[in-house]
Amino acid sequence: MSDKMKMLVVDDMEINRSIVKENFGADFEILEAENGIEAISVLQNSVDTMDVVLLDIVMPQMDGFATLTEMRRQGFLGKVPVVAMTADEGAINDLNAIDFGADDVIAKPFVNVLFKRRVMNVIDAFRYRKLKI
Repeated sequence: MSDKMKMLVVDDMEINRSIVKENFGADFEILEAENGIEAISVLQNSVDTMDVVLLDIVMPQMDGFATLTEMRRQGFLGKVPVVAMTADEGAINDLNAIDFGADDVIAKPFVNVLFKRRVMNVIDAFRYRKLKI
């Protein structure tokens, strides 16, 4: 049994998934999905053991907004925090991601120390909120 937390990284770009693995691999068991369709499938089998989802916004087949919508429909958003990732600059996309259910939005390219700290803060805040319910 591993003491590592579990993370789902959803990004159509392998390089971005590799960057996440470099940053979080020591502390997390990392599952990967190339699009929202794969992500939903993974979550259907493991949402109750997942500690966080890192979700790219711009992807083919099912983008981040559609994935968040489906996560809400299936009741996953209350079970696992989501950090949206985007290369698009601008507050409107960030606000849209939050409105769709993301807990935070992180810009690409990543500033590694800040990226790791913000993801951990989202996990901690989510756990704290669940304790208060």
